[in-house]
Amino acid sequence: MFCSSPSLSSPQVRTLCVGTAYGEAAILLAAGEKGTRAALPSASIQLRQPMQRFAQMQASDVDIYRQELRKTKAKLFGLLAQHTGKTTQMLEVDVARPKYLNPYEAVNYGVIDRVLAPGVVPGIKGVGRDADTAAAAGEVTKEMVMRSSYSTGLFDEEEA
Repeated sequence: MFCSSPSLSSPQVRTLCVGTAYGEAAILLAAGEKGTRAALPSASIQLRQPMQRFAQMQASDVDIYRQELRKTKAKLFGLLAQHTGKTTQMLEVDVARPKYLNPYEAVNYGVIDRVLAPGVVPGIKGVGRDADTAAAAGEVTKEMVMRSSYSTGLFDEEEA
């Protein structure tokens, strides 16, 4: 799925996290067309390193798996860096252990572009969420909500 999405010219690949996007699902979420990556306010996103279980293998097999895991990790971090704007070195540090993000943190991190939340938005009735309300709800700052954008236009047709 990931390999074919960048080659599609039309329609745009739009991604939406409804529940959880952990591991590879978070990479697919980030790989959507910039400006069309979103999550619901209750979503949870986890960035992590690839995992492999080494059990009851010969030492030479373990070495082979470790080499492949390092290659996979480099590829995944390269893709995530490309889509989030972070450096691979920053990702190495941030994702040394699993990193859990709420949707507002995911916007700040560059994984998604906006949070689709009900509320009052100037000019758009019943869409988005104003920064004061979201900040009052806890766990997010007014700046996080402001950066996540007021418009939900994720699935709106582009104007000609």
